[in-house]
Amino acid sequence: MSFNRIVRDFLFLLFAIYYLLNCLYTEGSVYSKICIVAIILISGIYFVKTLLQNEHKSIFYNAWTIMIILNITGFIFSSDVSEGFTRDMFKNILSGMLPFYPFFYFAEKGLLKASHLTVFLLLMVPVIIILFITNQSTFVYQFDVDESEVVNNISYSFAGLIPFVFLIRKRKFLSVGLIVIITLFIIQGAKRGAIFAGLIGLIMYFYYQMITIEKDNRIQGFLTASIILIGLSGFVYNSMAGNDFVKERMTSMLEGDSSERNIIYTTILDKWYSSDTILKMIFGYGFASSIWIAGIYAHNDWLEMLSNFGLLGIFVYLSLFYAAVRCCLKREWSIDKRILMMTITLIWFFISMVSMAYTDQGFFMQAILLGYITGSNTQNLE
Repeated sequence: MSFNRIVRDFLFLLFAIYYLLNCLYTEGSVYSKICIVAIILISGIYFVKTLLQNEHKSIFYNAWTIMIILNITGFIFSSDVSEGFTRDMFKNILSGMLPFYPFFYFAEKGLLKASHLTVFLLLMVPVIIILFITNQSTFVYQFDVDESEVVNNISYSFAGLIPFVFLIRKRKFLSVGLIVIITLFIIQGAKRGAIFAGLIGLIMYFYYQMITIEKDNRIQGFLTASIILIGLSGFVYNSMAGNDFVKERMTSMLEGDSSERNIIYTTILDKWYSSDTILKMIFGYGFASSIWIAGIYAHNDWLEMLSNFGLLGIFVYLSLFYAAVRCCLKREWSIDKRILMMTITLIWFFISMVSMAYTDQGFFMQAILLGYITGSNTQNLE
């Protein structure tokens, strides 16, 4: 087995171990710190390795790299790098975005296939289930609330797993079974943003099933896909209808409850709009400045970029999404590869509007898949 294959499998294990350690110990324990530092260091090595390659870089690779460099530069020149929230955001960005590079490299060298990512999915599903249950139990114990009324942030991790299921193309029962499990936990988590992100993933999964029906088996494939879609639709409806807490949270959202996001958003926008110099409007107030502006992270990627890096940050992030959309429209890619890219982009974009995507550690799931898709030299998902 080559060195790169060992590193690939080791990284997969590190992600799983990191999540399990957060179940066994308090988050931020010495063991979990060792894991996250190892992930960042290994990913950083491949970041440099891919940068030094002579091969022509894709527009997506370039946009992703500019985004990383902008945040690294912002952190280096931050007014107080010792501040806890600043360091936490930087750690989250590095651990969430840097894994793109090793998996881009593995895919480029033909060392990363759909089968490897499927094994990773099967490894992470039970791990995240354990983390979900642990997180819920801890919340119930600390705040003495009913288990059915816990809002579980781990729901976003389940939403991040949905695109991985697309890679299971032949074993339909396994694919559907995983989608059912993932959907169940997303709904149980009662996190409104995660539920809508999950619904986007489900709609794209339905579309994917219909569009990838084999030509030689159109009638049988169409009937099978239709049964799957009807069954899943009924399951989602019954799960939502049978959860009073989720219905209550959805109703409150329609009545204007945004968990104080409107206050956070208004504060950041007002601060940027009333900037005393044009330079602050263009370049922002510095890395993690949302903390001292609003007292909390922006919970919106675009406002985070606006407060941190001004219009420059918005332009860089917009360029990254532009590059992602360009990939979705690549005619030389097969339809299944384009649909998978589109699914990741849509879920990512939605989360960026209502929560934290690139500043969340869980973003590594999207980073791994994006590295695989954009790094692969083949037209199809292999």
